[in-house]
Amino acid sequence: MIPFARAFQREGHDVAVATSAEMAAVVIGAGLIWYPAGLHPTDGAKIFDGESADYGESVVQEKIVDLVDLMIGPFPADLIVRDPTDLAPVLAAELLGVPCVTFGIGNFIPGKSWRILAKDALQSLRADLHLGPRVGFGYLNRTLYVDPLPPSIEGTVELPEERLMHVRYRPWDGAESLTTPSWLEGLGGRPVVLVTLGTVYNQDLDLLRSLVGAIAGEDLDVVCTTGPNVEPAALGQLPPNVRIERYMPLSAVLPRVDAMMSHGGFNTMMSALCAAVPMVFFPVGSDQYFNANQCARLGAGIRLADDDINPAAIRRATLRILSEPSYGAAAAMLQEEIADLPNYRAAVLRVEKLVIRQARRSGDPRLLAKLRTQRHPPTRPRSRSAAARRSAVAP
Repeated sequence: MIPFARAFQREGHDVAVATSAEMAAVVIGAGLIWYPAGLHPTDGAKIFDGESADYGESVVQEKIVDLVDLMIGPFPADLIVRDPTDLAPVLAAELLGVPCVTFGIGNFIPGKSWRILAKDALQSLRADLHLGPRVGFGYLNRTLYVDPLPPSIEGTVELPEERLMHVRYRPWDGAESLTTPSWLEGLGGRPVVLVTLGTVYNQDLDLLRSLVGAIAGEDLDVVCTTGPNVEPAALGQLPPNVRIERYMPLSAVLPRVDAMMSHGGFNTMMSALCAAVPMVFFPVGSDQYFNANQCARLGAGIRLADDDINPAAIRRATLRILSEPSYGAAAAMLQEEIADLPNYRAAVLRVEKLVIRQARRSGDPRLLAKLRTQRHPPTRPRSRSAAARRSAVAP
């Protein structure tokens, strides 16, 4: 979500990111303001005796209180931008009468899924907050859903056209503050394969060993990232054509890569497609099965079934990706589709109009006063709408 938050900043908005303390260093390091809100999922499960760390009533309620306190106190925001799995901002925004925009971080979550995940927690919270009942879960995305998945991968979204906006995905991986190893420059004499299980699902050492071991003996250069909590030495003795790193920015390594072996996490997949890199998928959970299946359907990758992850199948799929040009061509078509979508600035301008409409409809004197008195920044090349400095919170 950091590139989207920065897009608001570039348009002159005051932006803060409200999230748990574990993310403070990342937020501040990206040049954004951080405020504490909500609990880390691990802490939530401990404090509330195993209650669902993401969707439990007490966990959501804690974050609602934090967001409301923030927005009536040090950061009186006119807009909340949330990710689709964060339920607290929807209710906090409704309490405070501000719009809540959803920024997708994966494929669209249909209403029937929330009936399973949230059960009665949201209705109970609504009653506690005197918000009144709502039928179904369509109101979770009642203003605007900003979707960085290209339409050919996303498929059908259960939203009216006026509440859905596809945008051009922009990766962010912290590369601007990191030094990449010099040996990267020497790659390219033969095919390069990147092996990664991302930053959440990288604890599966057996899978990492299987992936690297299956292709280590081939005439390839292999780059493998293990994640910050795994010692590279844990993969054992490997031939010199294999390089192991805990973390490398995808933006630094992908331009030198011919194929990627991964779990298919959202940012991993999208970063690869932005670089036109075809993939071999080993999904583990979350939205990874959807991502793998869609890329395989579109010809940009191969998904190995859970019961077919063995050295021979891994090697066969990887060599096929490298030898058959159709996979790279399909990835390049998706790269082009992504590049043709509107950028984040276009989404920000659309959100500005949404905030103005809501302010005029509600008659909010504070917002209307801002609309009347707001001075345009002198550097603007042209006249801008009166919402040019609306504030935003990105939970």
